Amino acid sequence: MIDIVDKKCCSGCGACVEVCPTRAIAMGVDGEGFRYPAVDVSACISCGKCEKSCPFISPKSCAEQLPDGLLLADDDDCRRAAASSGGAFALLASDVIAAGGIVFGAALDGDWGVRHIGVERVADLSRLKGSKYVESSPGDSYARVVEVLAAGRRVMFVGTPCQVAGLRRVVGKPHPLLLLVDVACHGVPSSMVWKQSLKEFCDKENISPNDITAIDFRDKVKGWKNYHFTITHTHGSYSTREFPYIMGFAHDLYLRPSCHACRIKESGSYADVTLADAWGIEQMTSNARFLDDRGVSFVMVHTDKGREAVAGIGAATIERVDAAKMLQHNRSIVTSAPYTTERERFFALLAQGGSVAYCVAKAHRISPKQRLERLLTPLLLRLGIKGFTKKLKRK
Repeated sequence: MIDIVDKKCCSGCGACVEVCPTRAIAMGVDGEGFRYPAVDVSACISCGKCEKSCPFISPKSCAEQLPDGLLLADDDDCRRAAASSGGAFALLASDVIAAGGIVFGAALDGDWGVRHIGVERVADLSRLKGSKYVESSPGDSYARVVEVLAAGRRVMFVGTPCQVAGLRRVVGKPHPLLLLVDVACHGVPSSMVWKQSLKEFCDKENISPNDITAIDFRDKVKGWKNYHFTITHTHGSYSTREFPYIMGFAHDLYLRPSCHACRIKESGSYADVTLADAWGIEQMTSNARFLDDRGVSFVMVHTDKGREAVAGIGAATIERVDAAKMLQHNRSIVTSAPYTTERERFFALLAQGGSVAYCVAKAHRISPKQRLERLLTPLLLRLGIKGFTKKLKRK
């Protein structure tokens, strides 16, 4: 029977809920806004399936050779502009839909929360595109994936490494029609903090959440490297690099406890393909297409199924790259987020009634040197000056 004593031992993937034969397990939300399984002891038959399905309680080694590494940029500039990085997701997903399949991924819902949905039309892929820095609820997506596979249709499932691991445990052995794609994960932030932050923004701007028409966590309005957080509403738009919620997320103030000790990253990827931003690309290629600051995907291919899927991509600029060297610039793919006592300070202040903006500012104090770096970096990037702020950090 699932019994979460240490919250670092639960990623909230929900696999235990799906495999329980008596439906004795349901996900509940704790005081920090994270989902955890709760067991109805009267309905539990002690079969042990929940524990066996858990990728944290019963981790399996996914030891493998170093995956293939690729740089990718969609040749369609409009699709690439709409992507957080280079557009690899949309290209893979479009091929699955063209073959009559369904793509499952994270989407913003009507209340601006995040949940997994399935789409069957290329026109609907826009709902799944772009980064969403909020914990996504898998909902019934695992069960739907199983149903679609049983019907003989292809499925592409995209999620965090722990969600992909959870689905893999639900499905069992690798399925020939299932393409598993995980995304580079810095960590999963609290949906409760996100909702409160959004409410504070609406109150400050004197608008209703119903007035919001779009939210972009990684808007490339100022370039891929200098991305902004943008909210568009019926009265105008708001765009900044320093939205309090994003700042707190970047400083690990309200990540899920398991993100600070991720057993999925320790055991290796359960996915066929991993998608990430190609940070550090300047040191890896001289291809002008990849250096135009419009976004580049770093793609790691783990399985033959993944290689087949990537090989089928057309209309994209693709270049092989040393995966080990790229990982040096993209450590969040393989390492857990660092734990900091600032996290405890943030939630203590929040419990006392502080706003998210106030709690972020108080929990993570910015030094004068860091403030200067923030002010200078965008300007220096526009002027083509690199490395100055790194020198500033060393002083």
